Amino acid sequence: MKNKNILVTGGAGFVGGHLVEELIKQKANVIIADINFDKNSYLHRTYDIDKKCILIKQDICDYKKLLSLIKKYKIEFIFHLAAQALVE
Repeated sequence: MKNKNILVTGGAGFVGGHLVEELIKQKANVIIADINFDKNSYLHRTYDIDKKCILIKQDICDYKKLLSLIKKYKIEFIFHLAAQALVE
């Protein structure tokens, strides 16, 4: 994955955070699209994440904005891990 432009939706969550951690180790160019960024999350505590990834606060349900993001960063791979945190 070295030097590949990778979009991780839900990258600030538990599973996404661990994936991002591995992608960083593999020297990928990681772009995280997430609606919630918690500065106390595992990802923020473990890595100086703001310097190693591009963080974009975005609702991925907005198709036009998502498509724009994919084009802007020339995304080569997408890991879709975004989900509702609570389902009732």
